[in-house]
Order: sequence, then C-alpha cells, then structure tokens
Amino acid sequence: MSLSVHIDDPVRIYLHDIDDLSEDTKSVLVEYLRCVRCGVRINCAFSPCVCRASQNKRQDDIGVYSVSVADFEAYVDAALIREEERHKSRRSAAIRREHEKWSPGFYTSSDIRMIWELQLGRCHFCGVTLGGTFEDRAFVKDHLSPVSSLQGTHWPHNIALTCERCNQDKHGRGERAFWNKLKRERGEEWVSQRIAVAKAKVIVNEKQKLTSIRREERRAALYELTDHLSECVLSAAHDWNCSGDVGSVNAVELTVKDDHPYLDIEFGEVSISVPAPCGGQRSVRRWTTRNSDLLADAVLTLASIKR
Repeated sequence: MSLSVHIDDPVRIYLHDIDDLSEDTKSVLVEYLRCVRCGVRINCAFSPCVCRASQNKRQDDIGVYSVSVADFEAYVDAALIREEERHKSRRSAAIRREHEKWSPGFYTSSDIRMIWELQLGRCHFCGVTLGGTFEDRAFVKDHLSPVSSLQGTHWPHNIALTCERCNQDKHGRGERAFWNKLKRERGEEWVSQRIAVAKAKVIVNEKQKLTSIRREERRAALYELTDHLSECVLSAAHDWNCSGDVGSVNAVELTVKDDHPYLDIEFGEVSISVPAPCGGQRSVRRWTTRNSDLLADAVLTLASIKR
C-alpha cells in the first residue's frame, strides 16, 4: 500500500499508488475522499480532479485528497488499518513461500502415510482424530521447526500431521514454543501427557529412519548429477576445441555438494554456487539435459576465464 496520512482538520491523504488497494478500501475512499482544492468527490478511477484549469493546479496537489475528521475516524481509518493488515499478511506469505522454496530436504507421499500411521491418525499436538482413514486427508502437514525461520527443513523428521485448528494456532512458532503456549492454556499435566505420546521413541526413531532414506536418495541423485555434469563439461570442452588444462583431459574432475539450499559445483580451481532449477533442490532428479548443458557451459566459461 502506497499512501500517507497527514492528521489535520480536514485530514489530508496522499495516494501514491492505488493499484494494489483492495476493492473494499477503494469503495470507502471513493465514498469519503474529496479533492483537496475544490471539495468534489473523487471518481472511481482515482484520476486527478480537473477542477479549475489543470495548468493552474499546483503539482503538489496531484494525488492529494481531504476527508473530514469525523468521516476519517468513523470510516476511513478503519479501512486503512484493514488494508495494512492485508498487506502485512501478503508480505508474510510471500516470505514464507520463498523460504519454503529453498529450505533443504524433501519427503514423499509414502512418508506422509507412514507418519499418519505412526501418529495413529491423530493430531500431533491435541490428539484429535484426523479423519477416519488416511484417504480422508483431514490433516495439515506442519513443519515442527518452521521454514519461515530459516531453521526448518523438509526432511520427514521435521514433519508432523496436525488438525487445522492447531496448525493455525501454531502459525510461525516452533514446536517448543507452541507446547509452552498449550501449557499455559491447558495445563502442564495435559501437555506432558501429549508430549509423551507425540515424542514417543518409536515415532522419533521411525521418522529419523525416513530422513536417512531420503538423504541417501539425495546423495545418489547428486552423484548421478555429478557424473552427468562431468560428461556435459567434457563434451562442451571438445565442442569449443579447448586446449590446455580444460580440453586436453580425458576425464573431468567435477564434484557437486549439497551443504545448504544451493548446490556447490567445483571444477578444478573453479567453485560456483547455484540454486537448483525446476523449483529448488528437492527436484535434483528433474534436471533436464538443457539445464545441465547450460550449467556445463557456465562452469567451463569460468574455468577458461580463471586459467
């Protein structure tokens, strides 16, 4: 939202950009805002008022409107507060989507079914039944350590199935913080009993096993990617008719590491860090030949420059 308010009598409102305002807010502004020069109501398109002669209108008055203090306090102020809350919510959602996109790890649909069975089809936190069967999908996949904090991952051990109410109540809190909140609301004894069930050794161990399996799959995918990129780099070197250290070797020493949400690719003295294509590193196996060829060219170009 791009506007500012100067509290006076009448109240002055400066609209810099109305494109991202909601229709509800626009309707309120159209109803109560007036041209600061002539007092005429603004039109639905929020176009500059043509009062007097446009050439005589001060440039400072463009996009400036007035509203009575009574109308501002009764209607406009509340609409602007709701608009600001909507913008905060959208910004938070956008940040979460970005963090979720680049958080490490992945899980499969079979992992979710296993977690549902381990939890006996009940909410991780409150214990309410999550539908009669797994196919009902009456659950929400919750990250115990939230990805919005940059500490959470998509590995199975960080996933729990919860009811809609607990998921919304937990929001961006970590697991421990939410247990503490429940402790204040429902008492320490109730929370202790729920933690004993939710953090049972068999559940923790089985989820760690799932994580180990997925990590091994990731390592295998990275080895496969390393071999494929090596072939692409060598092929590109021959296509370029490279000489010296880059083109004369019969094999290419190239490694791909997965130490953080990006992939570190090392080739000789060259090291580059790139985000995986196709929606993040969870999709390493979905790299297309075109992705690999482009990256091979980039690696080879850097190697040639740094020689």
